[in-house]
Order: sequence, then C-alpha cells, then structure tokens
Amino acid sequence: MDIASPPPEVDLSPSETLAARIAADMGAALAEALTARLDQAAEALGADGPAEMVHEVRKALKDYRALLRLVPGPEAKAARRDAAATARQLSEARDRQAALDALEALSHAGLLDSGQAERAQQVLTEVPSAAAEPADHRREVTDFLERARTSLAGPVGAAARETDVAAGLAKGYRRARTKPDFSQAQTLHELRKAVVTHRYQMAFLADVAGAGRKRARKAQRLRDILGIHQDLEALRPILAEALGTHHEALMSDVAAASRTLQRRLVKAARAQHGDLFERPAKVFAARIARRMVKAPPRPEPATTG
Repeated sequence: MDIASPPPEVDLSPSETLAARIAADMGAALAEALTARLDQAAEALGADGPAEMVHEVRKALKDYRALLRLVPGPEAKAARRDAAATARQLSEARDRQAALDALEALSHAGLLDSGQAERAQQVLTEVPSAAAEPADHRREVTDFLERARTSLAGPVGAAARETDVAAGLAKGYRRARTKPDFSQAQTLHELRKAVVTHRYQMAFLADVAGAGRKRARKAQRLRDILGIHQDLEALRPILAEALGTHHEALMSDVAAASRTLQRRLVKAARAQHGDLFERPAKVFAARIARRMVKAPPRPEPATTG
C-alpha cells in the first residue's frame, strides 16, 4: 500500500497524515536528486581536459552512490555497485594526481623543501601514464549512465520514492560514527568512505529540508584530512617505482616526511571525528526527524488539460 495515498476507509490521525506527507515528500525529493546526480555526471563529460573530466565524474558518482545508500533493496545495491565499478575504472587516471597532491601537502606543511618537492614532482610527471585515453573513459561513463537511467526509471526510482529517508540518514550516521583503529590505514580508508557518504547525505538534507549544511561542511573538512592521509599512502609506492634505486635519499626523505604528516593528520582526524559524531545515533535521528517536520511541503505536480 502507498502510505502517501491510504484507502478512503482508513482514518489517519493528524500526526499520521503529517508523517505520510513527509515520507512522500522526502522520497520524491530523493528520486529527483538521484536523477540530478546522473545529470551532473553527464555534464562532466564535456569538461575540457581528461583530468577535470575524471574529477567531476567521480565527484558526481560519489554523491549518487551516497544517496543510493538511503534506498533499501537489491536493485539499489546493484545500482550502487555498478556506479562503484565505473568509478574504479577511472581511478587509475586519478592515482598520479593523488601522488602529486600528496607532494603538495608535504611541501605546504614544511616537511619537504621546494627543491625536494620539485624533483619528486618532475620524476612523477615524466613517467608515462598507463591510464586509458579520455575517449575511453567517456565511453565507459556514457554506457554506465544509460544503465543507471534505465534502472532509475524503473525499480530503483520506485524504491527511492518509497524510502524511509530519515532511517537511511540515521544508518549512515551510525556507520560513520563507528570509531576506527586510527593506527591502520585501511580502517581510515573505510572511515573516509563513510564520512563521504554522510557528507553528501547531509548536503541532500540541507537542500530539501534546510538542515544539515553545517554538518556537511564539517564532514567535508574531516574527509579532506582523511583524503590527504590516503594520498600519502598512494604516494610512496608510486614514487618508489618511479624513482627506482637512483634516488634513495630523496625517497627516504619523502617517506619520513609522509610519516610525520600522517601522524598530524591522524591526531586532527581523531579530534574532528569525536566532535562531529559526539551524539548517539538515536539523538541524531530525533533531531533529523524534527527538522523534517519543519520542512515546507513540496509543491504539487503541475497538471495539464
């Protein structure tokens, strides 16, 4: 039964009617947001350069996958996996840029002097890239978008419109709130993914209910810290392969600087995670529910004829 359209014989109380309206509004907004994220990915295909195209497509797909996590059911899970597989196909083009970003972070932190950073950057940029040509990436993304739009026009879109968005947001909060082993790079990587999901979900809530934008900004700052930590993890093997055995002193300096910066990042991440996820999930869920009640009703669809 569609909770937003009960049969005539069901006499809903005012609170039940309000809950039904909120659920229907949030579900409809979620379905529209998923379509908008696919539109963003399609628009990114027109970017001038391959690096910008990959960056913007990956960003749109992260947002799309984060919103799909709100939707229960096997169809949404399959759609999320399809998006993840497409993003992984683009990741190789991102690896070198991540290493360059890590070198920039080390230099900005004062842990590498300008000469060391420039030498390392030169070595990385001189190594031929194994990434596919931009046209190949665009074809892969175009094929994905066709599949995604088909599923969104069918079972995934239907499931999104019936989704208990508040419950999904609380689930995402609990996932990101789980304290990791801050000494392990892999658990920090998993935390980063959970924080990214929470960040995009809060941005969605801000768009449709006017609440969550501050949390989204805080989550983005935590994600940035964890992202630099991951870039540093990627830098060491990439740079070691590029340098070979001819620049052992430079590799040693970069490795030592990376460890120092990662210790600082872990300390900052621990503090920000504790602040952002201080409240129990039940308290968070209650606050979200109250803000949804205050959200203005969505306009009725336009009719013709």
